[in-house]
Amino acid sequence: MMLFKESEAPDKCDIYMFDFQPTLQYILLFGALLCIPVLLLAKPIYIKCTRRSRPHVRSNDDVNQGIKLDEHSEIHPNSTPAHHEEEEAEAMSEIFIHQAIHTVEYVLNTVSHTASYLRLWALSLAHAQLSEVLWTMLFSLLGLKYSSYLGAVTAFIINSGNHGRVVSIFTYFTFTLVRVR
Repeated sequence: MMLFKESEAPDKCDIYMFDFQPTLQYILLFGALLCIPVLLLAKPIYIKCTRRSRPHVRSNDDVNQGIKLDEHSEIHPNSTPAHHEEEEAEAMSEIFIHQAIHTVEYVLNTVSHTASYLRLWALSLAHAQLSEVLWTMLFSLLGLKYSSYLGAVTAFIINSGNHGRVVSIFTYFTFTLVRVR
């Protein structure tokens, strides 16, 4: 699936885990791509439709006639309902911009999380390979070379050295992180 290239299967192995996997991968990818316009436009369009359906009723009971007053404001007799509609249109543009920012953040976070999982997967593969090398090189060649008690003692010493290095690395990082905070 990577870059939509078909790879050759190794001997006695299938390329895919199940028969309809490539179809499912395309469906999920295009479904994710179709969600981006929905994320971008659904909320602003919904707000615009609800604002349009809301009635604009003014009553004679309103003393300020819909004008908000504070301590330092002046009353402008030229304020009309058209001025109110311009503010509402400006607010809609802000809503569209705000939603566009949220959509971009969401897409970037999705890509970032995917990259983080891929890094963890690569780290896991590297750890498995290093463990195999450690077993092959150290334990099987040195520690388990001897069939007597000397083999067990050698394996214990090698394993203790590895544990000592791991504990010292963890201790270093722990104290470094505590000091940074």
